[in-house]
Amino acid sequence: MRPVSRFALTAIGCLIGKSEDAETTHLSIGSHWRRLMLEGGAVAVSGDDDVTSNRAVRQMEDRIRELERQLGRKTLEVEILKEALDKLRSKN
Repeated sequence: MRPVSRFALTAIGCLIGKSEDAETTHLSIGSHWRRLMLEGGAVAVSGDDDVTSNRAVRQMEDRIRELERQLGRKTLEVEILKEALDKLRSKN
């Protein structure tokens, strides 16, 4: 199950809140989201880190998965070769 974002919870809270005026509720949601976005944006770029796009993150995750698969294959190869070497040494 996908976690619910803080923005969604805030929007739901504003929609079911005490404000009965739709325009006031809409403005409240908009200003609250804008404030959270600005605060979050400031935190995201406060360090010296580069901002990375979602696409780049997905590409990096795909690359990590591929490298993990390759590492698994190489680990298996090493185990097989060690066993073969042990058998060869035991015969001599």
